[in-house]
Amino acid sequence: MTCEPVDSRSRRVVLADDDVFARAIIGTLLRSLGYEVIEAGNGDEAWACLERSEAGILVTDWVMPDCDGPELCRRIRERSGHYVYVLMLTSHSHRSAVVEGLEAGADDFLRKPPDPEELRVRLKTGERIVRLERQLSQRNERLRETNARLREAYERIERDLAAAARSQESLLPRPGFVSGIAVDWMFEPSSHVGGDVFDVVPLGGGRLLFFHIDVVGHGVRAALHSFAVHGLLSATLGRRPAEGDVLPIDAWWRHALSFLKETNERFCSVEAESSYFTMLLGLIDGTSGTGSLIQAGHPSPILLHAREARAELLGEGGLPVGLIPDAWWEPLPFVLAPGDRLALYSDGIVEAERLGEGLFSEARLARHLVITAGRPLAEVVAGLRLHLRDWRQGAAPDDDLSLLMLERPLPS
Repeated sequence: MTCEPVDSRSRRVVLADDDVFARAIIGTLLRSLGYEVIEAGNGDEAWACLERSEAGILVTDWVMPDCDGPELCRRIRERSGHYVYVLMLTSHSHRSAVVEGLEAGADDFLRKPPDPEELRVRLKTGERIVRLERQLSQRNERLRETNARLREAYERIERDLAAAARSQESLLPRPGFVSGIAVDWMFEPSSHVGGDVFDVVPLGGGRLLFFHIDVVGHGVRAALHSFAVHGLLSATLGRRPAEGDVLPIDAWWRHALSFLKETNERFCSVEAESSYFTMLLGLIDGTSGTGSLIQAGHPSPILLHAREARAELLGEGGLPVGLIPDAWWEPLPFVLAPGDRLALYSDGIVEAERLGEGLFSEARLARHLVITAGRPLAEVVAGLRLHLRDWRQGAAPDDDLSLLMLERPLPS
């Protein structure tokens, strides 16, 4: 069995009474009960004693010069310091006097002269209340300190996440021309960082490697996996050969498929929480516009045929990477004629939801690309960002939103 530590302030009493004889009797009685007593001859003195001593209990007479008992109570309740238990001694017995004293802030009353045993019991009650109040105050202070530490930790996490977001965005390509292909994009993660990542890498000989990845999940975990996959792809498939040593297309794709098989087995072997990803991986010749791509569980890219102002969905889905052992993929050929565009996007765009109207859908995305076919690529991307924001009615995205657009320019 453990005993609570005694707070000496809860045993410290300020006794206020302008009657010297009455004050001496009550003071002697309080000391005999084991209390530390500080005597005051009026309300102003008592107030000063309370300020200096941090006493937890006040025993005060009702009638005193300058500042009486009720006025002293009001002063105590108006201040923002520790709680003081007020026991008022009075010869008044009328109910209105009791009400006035309670409204002023008194906790209890005793008739003068007080009965010693009754005084002892009332003071024990006051002592218990003061001790509980101070324990609560200490706990609140500890909570404030804990909250301050949590705020500091949260701000540190926010700074780290903001830095991670800048790092993730630094992986994305610069809008402009790469290997004769115009490139532009939009990226809006659902939190600071996301599981979407994409890039274009010139391979020499007019060829351009491009990919768009969506790692399952959201937030930091998905972002870490997207960083890793981006690094693997760039290091393995994005290596630029020496001049005059460009791999034939078939050889490059054999190398790419072998890499995908190894990556798939590596992710499938992870025993922890599922970490698969969907992907579009492609290669295009910027001079001829001929290309091919692999669809690994990713939304079908949209090929916009400029001459007919027609949108075509390429591919039929395929298996994600890291979900099923021994998965396999086949390259799908395509051609970008002059003016044609290829849009690679995450499912966050087509699954963006509007209350009462459903999903944004591939059809709406394709229609936006057709309607804006005559506009510059940057305007198309900026317009889609606004269109999606309007569709979501200003709500934050539930999933990462990303789009990579490639355009084979018209001859000048």
